[in-house]
Amino acid sequence: MTQKGKDLVSFFVLNGLLLLGGGIATWGFRRSQAIVEVSDNPTPLGYTKSLVLFLLPCVVFGFWLMKYLKSPMRHKAFWLTISILVPSGLLLDIFFGLEFFTFRNAGSVLGSISSWFTLWAYDFHNRGWVKFIPIEEALFYLLGFLAILLTYIWSDEVIFPGHKVSGS
Repeated sequence: MTQKGKDLVSFFVLNGLLLLGGGIATWGFRRSQAIVEVSDNPTPLGYTKSLVLFLLPCVVFGFWLMKYLKSPMRHKAFWLTISILVPSGLLLDIFFGLEFFTFRNAGSVLGSISSWFTLWAYDFHNRGWVKFIPIEEALFYLLGFLAILLTYIWSDEVIFPGHKVSGS
């Protein structure tokens, strides 16, 4: 297959991932395009399902990374970056989540099934800890940072290989 053919296949695969992820994330919505009362749970586990938008690129680009990228230094840099970004995002949620977030539709997260799926957050107004942050927030940081970083690495190697700065 020519390079143009490979590029076209990559284009269709990436668009297919977006279509599949978007379909899974919105499948099961009962209503949309209007003000919806959240008391009747219009998007059951909607926040949980939306994480597939990050999960699919993680799986595809993660397998690609393991198969084609053999540099131990780049693997180490990848995991070092993830080990810094994910805890940083979680710490922001734990200490400032109550200031910025509201999760009015309790049925859209796994915390509606069990409190085990809810993380502790610090409440500065009452000066204490409360269970508030859905586990999906932690998964959002993990999968989001993984998907973005994997996409950057894949793009660097596949789409823009001729635009690199020499390491010397």
